[in-house]
Amino acid sequence: HSQCNTETTNQDEQKHIQFLKEFYNEYISNWNDVSNDMKILKKYCTKGLLRKISEMRQSFQLDYDPFFKAQDIPVILLNHYRVKKYCEKEGLYMFSYPHDFHVEVELTEVKLEVVSTDEGFKINRVGRIRGD
Repeated sequence: HSQCNTETTNQDEQKHIQFLKEFYNEYISNWNDVSNDMKILKKYCTKGLLRKISEMRQSFQLDYDPFFKAQDIPVILLNHYRVKKYCEKEGLYMFSYPHDFHVEVELTEVKLEVVSTDEGFKINRVGRIRGD
C-alpha cells in the first residue's frame, strides 16, 4: 500500500477542500446567528446526515457541535483552521484547529466525508456521525 501524501491532491480533492473551507467560513462567520445554523447545514450537508444530527440532539446524545467537537467557538478560528485530505479513503478529509491560538501544539481534529450528489458536493459524515 503506497504511503499516503496529504500534501498532493488531485483536482477533485482540491475542489472538496475548497468546498469544506467555504462551509467552515460561512458556518464560523454566522456562529452567533442561530437562525442561520440550519440554513447553512442544509446547504452543505446530505439530508441523511442532517437527520442523524437532529435525532442525536433530540435524544441528548449530542450536546456539542460535531463540526468542531466543541460547544463554543471563537470567530478568530477563521484564521487558524486547516482542512487536508485524510489518508484512509477517498473523499475523507480532516478539519483541524489549535486549542490555543498562540501555540499550535494540541489540535482538535474532525474527520469529514464529502460526497457528490445531484446538488453538488455535500458533507455526509462528521466524526462518527454519518448519513445513509
